[in-house]
Amino acid sequence: MDLQEIMLNAQENEDDIEKQSFSDDMVCGIKLYGIDIEESDFNSCRFRECEFEKVYFKNVSFKGCDLSNIHMYDCTFKQCSFDKCRITGSSFSESLLESCVFSDCTGPYSSFGACTFKKSSLKDCTLNESSFADAKLRGTALKNNVFSGCDFGGADIGGCDFSSSSISGARFSLSALKDVKVNYEQAIELAKLLGLKIV
Repeated sequence: MDLQEIMLNAQENEDDIEKQSFSDDMVCGIKLYGIDIEESDFNSCRFRECEFEKVYFKNVSFKGCDLSNIHMYDCTFKQCSFDKCRITGSSFSESLLESCVFSDCTGPYSSFGACTFKKSSLKDCTLNESSFADAKLRGTALKNNVFSGCDFGGADIGGCDFSSSSISGARFSLSALKDVKVNYEQAIELAKLLGLKIV
C-alpha cells in the first residue's frame, strides 16, 4: 500500500503506523486522531490539507518533506527529526517536542504557539514571521536561524542563545529576556524596542 492508502486505513480504523518507510509519496485530506506513528521514515513526501490531532510520533524521520499548511494540534513528538523540510504556514500548536531536531527547514508563517520544547534543537531554519507565543523554549538549542518578525510574546525563552540567529523585528516579552543570550547588535535593537535611549 502507498502512503495515502495506509493513512486512510489509519484514519478509518484508528490503526497505528509502525516501522514503515515512504519515499516520494503524497497524502491529501487525511485527518488522524489519537494514533501512534513510530519508527518510520518519510522521504520527500508531500502532505496536503492534512490534520493530525493528539497523534503520537516517536523515532520518526521527515527528510525533504513538504508539510506546508499542515495542522498538527496537541501532538507528541519524541526523538523525531525534520531535515530540509518545508513547514510554511504549518501549525504545531500545543504540541510537545521532546528530543527533536529541526535542521535546514523553511517555515515562514508557521505556528509553534503554546508548544513545549524539551531537549530539542533548531538549526539553520528560516522561520520568519512565525509564532512562538506562549511556547516553552527554555534551554532549546538554537543556531543560525532566521526569526525575523517572529512573535515570542509570553514564551519562556530562558537560557536560549539567539546570538547566531536573526531576530530583527521579533517581539519578546520584557520579563522573558532574563538569561537570554544575544550579540551586541541584537542587544542594541532590543534596547530600542524596550524604549531605551542609547547615548
